[in-house]
Amino acid sequence: YITAIDHGTVIGYKYFVFDGARTISVVTRKAKGKFIVTTQPGGNAAAVIDLAGGETWQTATSGLTVPDGTHALYFTYVGRGRIDLKEFELL
Repeated sequence: YITAIDHGTVIGYKYFVFDGARTISVVTRKAKGKFIVTTQPGGNAAAVIDLAGGETWQTATSGLTVPDGTHALYFTYVGRGRIDLKEFELL
């Protein structure tokens, strides 16, 4: 997992083949905030995932708007404190 993610941190993953994925979920713990998910750094939001915070791992889900095809995903953390990201899933 990725630990101690600060406000403004961008985490990028390359590349995924999208074929009908319309939902994204993340498993996080600690600080409260949100992940803004884009297909390019600084791009338009494909998803905004609200994160509840807490010391135990929690799953948060959001709708996802990404056209079919091959794209990268970038997660930008916006919030207070540091957060840990365990995993994400495209549905």
